[in-house]
Amino acid sequence: MVSTCFHTSLAVAAECLANTSPVVIPASLTAVIAFSGLLVAGLTLRANYVLSRSKNSLDFEKNLEECLDYTESSDALFSFKKQSQSDIQALKSLARDDSIDQDAYDSAIYILNWWERGANGIRCGVYRDDVLYKVYCSHLINLGDYLSPFVTERRNATENKYIFRQFKWLYR
Repeated sequence: MVSTCFHTSLAVAAECLANTSPVVIPASLTAVIAFSGLLVAGLTLRANYVLSRSKNSLDFEKNLEECLDYTESSDALFSFKKQSQSDIQALKSLARDDSIDQDAYDSAIYILNWWERGANGIRCGVYRDDVLYKVYCSHLINLGDYLSPFVTERRNATENKYIFRQFKWLYR
């Protein structure tokens, strides 16, 4: 009974196919090929997106490593930290009055701006956070621990709660 129904179904399908317009088969094939092309294009675009984010992250890392200004700023900030014996009040005073140590103030701002740019890149999907966190996690934690009072004091002094907001998000 089942095989009779099956053969009957095949016969009906073959007869239906023979009676259809000669346009149906090529149109069906075209639709299948077009859908396959869209699928391949979508997968390729997704792969390119991931690859470009990885490349951008590596470029950010390379630029940071090769940037002499960043290295000099880190050295100046470390020197201020050492001179003030990591005193948080000295850092807060520096945030309110840049004339205390202009070089340390400029260095702190430069470093914070650099990481603010990195945080914006991560939030906008330009950089991969996992790549940057693997390389700079402890560096960011140390910077965040040390510079958080500076950022808070800058916000209070300027009455602008948005100063270095992205850096604080990155430090989280």
